[in-house]
Amino acid sequence: MSQNPALVGVYNNTKSDSVRTVIQKWLDNQNIYPAKGSEEEYSFYAEKSFPIADDRRKYFQHLVSGCEPSLGYHLISMLAQIGIIKSVWTTNFDGLMVKCAHKYTPLTPIEISTDVADRVYRGDVDNELLCIELHGDYKYGALKNTAEELDTQNDIFISALMHELTNRDLIVIGYSGRDKSLMAALNEVYKQAGAGKLFWCGYGKNTSQSVQALLDSACKHGREAYYIAAEGFDSLLYSISRHCMSNNREFLAQIDTIKKQLSDNIQLQKTRFSLSPAKINKLVNTNAFPIIFPKQCYQFELCFNEKESMWAYCKYLYNFGIMAVPYKGMIYAWGAKEKIRTICSDRLKGTIELCPLTRDSVIKIGAYKELLLKTITFILATKSNMKCSKDRIWDNNDYIHYTSNDKAVTAFKGVKLSLIFDDRYSYITVTPSYALPENIQLSKTEKKEFADWYCAQINRIQPNLNVHNYMSRWIEKIVGKNGYRVTYPINDPSRFSFAISVR
Repeated sequence: MSQNPALVGVYNNTKSDSVRTVIQKWLDNQNIYPAKGSEEEYSFYAEKSFPIADDRRKYFQHLVSGCEPSLGYHLISMLAQIGIIKSVWTTNFDGLMVKCAHKYTPLTPIEISTDVADRVYRGDVDNELLCIELHGDYKYGALKNTAEELDTQNDIFISALMHELTNRDLIVIGYSGRDKSLMAALNEVYKQAGAGKLFWCGYGKNTSQSVQALLDSACKHGREAYYIAAEGFDSLLYSISRHCMSNNREFLAQIDTIKKQLSDNIQLQKTRFSLSPAKINKLVNTNAFPIIFPKQCYQFELCFNEKESMWAYCKYLYNFGIMAVPYKGMIYAWGAKEKIRTICSDRLKGTIELCPLTRDSVIKIGAYKELLLKTITFILATKSNMKCSKDRIWDNNDYIHYTSNDKAVTAFKGVKLSLIFDDRYSYITVTPSYALPENIQLSKTEKKEFADWYCAQINRIQPNLNVHNYMSRWIEKIVGKNGYRVTYPINDPSRFSFAISVR
């Protein structure tokens, strides 16, 4: 922008993918800037933009001011309370870990930055969480941003880290491995004998050369080291927490409470698997169908009092054909703009703006995923004149009878929809399901008995054939033989276009 001041007003929204693409092309054409995705990008631009260290400190202080800890920080604090997590080593300098841990009395966070590195040597004390800030803390001193700064690490920290990881497991989340001194320290750690395992969690299947070299070296020297393709910091901590504490109902209830308070709709992370490429010599039927969805949605802010739930209000908007979800204090929605403005007029703060909705953001953010799923479900149910919830479609004219403990049950046949993603495409999956009338009262045991019975009715003697026939009939009902392309609101010539393929 500084090189093209006349274009500042045109390209000031750097969160937009189209704006980022234009800026990246300009940088590439200059032949003096790091390539996109290179390990030098962060340090190069930090030093180029703010050559003076104190200016960099103030800039990052401004970025993190007012930020609140996300779900992952709360889960770390809760796991630290019961002794599962003992220390956090972070290259961030936002102070969010310490800020969050203070809320979980009697847990005491011990904040350790480069200026007080010797505090890292402490006894193993219950209800203490060591928070080591490897790149400094803007509140107390200099930060590490440039290549030269990142390539030097405090000797005390390195020594303490090597001692800590001899017999303790390390989970790495959201770290690229660009600090040469820190990576050298980890390489030394995992060359030594020890029981501590290394779990390096990154987004996507590919690792950087430095990370792969570390994993290979650790395994070569008899240590256990793994790369895990994860969906993000909050999602990963959520899955770990629910797995570790699966038998503790009180802990799980506390997680659900925090999720509601944060308006966070993160779901359990699903582990993917891959097969080696092979010659195709067989064909199979599938219940996964490729979809295309809009690259934009509406974004706006509404006024709520402390007792009101943003999710509850979004359910209210659903009754008017406005598909909406809350995320980080904002509402994201598809629908008619004028209808949104009219219905929300007494709450609306500012204007209703279009914002980018990328495939990556839908994959990583649970709220966006729910927005997409319930919109597609609503579109298909409306097209076929059927009833629906946020992820199920059923036909009130296609029902089945069942008797349980002298109680007559009438259920409506239907399907359940889900979203899945691979490296390139997005899909909607469809599986057999049903809906029970709202006025029917069944115990958990009775519901399970009915679900088992319903599944058996569909499978019968030839499960593959019968399920295939069931799904084929329903796909034709809700999508059609040739797929379906539509705008939302339905038949509104808007920019929100959806498509579902059945081929």
